[in-house]
Amino acid sequence: MMRKIIFIVLCVLLLAFSTSADQVVGIGQPVIGESSGSTGKVFLGFLYDFPHITKVVTKPVTGVVTPPAKVVIKPPTISDIYVGNRLYHKDIVEKGDKFYVPKKVKIKAIVNAPDGIDKKMISMVLNEKGGASPSKTFQLADSNISSKSMKAAKIIKADIEQEVTDLGIGENTVVIKAGNSGGTTSQTLTLTAVSGQGVIGDVVVYPSPFSITKDGRAYIQYTLSVAANVDIYMTAVGGVVIRKISCFSGTEGGNVGRNKVEWDGRRDSGEMTGNGIYVGTLVSGGKILKKFKFTLKN
Repeated sequence: MMRKIIFIVLCVLLLAFSTSADQVVGIGQPVIGESSGSTGKVFLGFLYDFPHITKVVTKPVTGVVTPPAKVVIKPPTISDIYVGNRLYHKDIVEKGDKFYVPKKVKIKAIVNAPDGIDKKMISMVLNEKGGASPSKTFQLADSNISSKSMKAAKIIKADIEQEVTDLGIGENTVVIKAGNSGGTTSQTLTLTAVSGQGVIGDVVVYPSPFSITKDGRAYIQYTLSVAANVDIYMTAVGGVVIRKISCFSGTEGGNVGRNKVEWDGRRDSGEMTGNGIYVGTLVSGGKILKKFKFTLKN
């Protein structure tokens, strides 16, 4: 009888001691990845180390913390590039057609960036990787921004312009750069600088033969080494001038580089020109730059 009483007392004491251990604030290192065999749930456990007793108290993970989305800042874009008053066509130059310029030229472009533009990261670099003249960097300032659009105190659009000087005779590159905290964007221009006044290559008239009634108009195409006032004389057999077209410097027909001048096939009097072979002459400053022939057949 006495033995049974002693056994019951010991069981009660042991149960009381075990219950108090569950209420002890965590001591020791967490046990990550405890698994419940019956449910398959993962628990985080805290290991308590008592004399003669080691007990793991487990708590289920009740929620998953999603990290905040990463903000991606897009670098600027560069578009609408003009060299002088001519739009730069990169695809045409890449096909082998040269873009002729003088040794000093003004370059314009539009920079866009919805996330903002860093003015300190806008520049133009001449012959960065070698060319017809030494490398030179033009760092753009406020005076080089002709207009801009703002949003939340940030420049999101800027019309930039810079006069690039010291191009060497021959092939040069100009790299336009613009950036922000998202990165830097660049556009590379390949420009061929020439000197002296004249026509580079031949004068081309198309279509040829030209029909006023079928084609409507003809195009006279040529390339100038420098911008200049140019007069185009259409001459019939015997040297009679039937038409004179005047092109001013800096306009179509008087631009440095490629020019394309329209002719409707009529005389200065407004009459239609008759069938035949005619001679054209390009004149600038009293000097003959080039002669060419074309056929008119209605």
